[in-house]
Amino acid sequence: MIYYLKTGEEITRLGIAVGKKVGGAVVRNRIKRLLREAANEMPERFQSGYDLVLMARKPICNNTLVQIKTSLINLFERIRP
Repeated sequence: MIYYLKTGEEITRLGIAVGKKVGGAVVRNRIKRLLREAANEMPERFQSGYDLVLMARKPICNNTLVQIKTSLINLFERIRP
């Protein structure tokens, strides 16, 4: 899930939120690392001037980095104006 807000600034900020329903601390930290790595590998997908918050849901627990990157690409394509 992604929330976004147009800020009009030159930079884009990214926040990552993983709730306790997803799993224990080890699982949540692993998911945050994977999401952060996937986002850092595709900076060209980010448009400048947005605040983005990625919220992980439980089905992401068993995904690999490649699957997460594919999901992020789909999300970014949907919010592109």
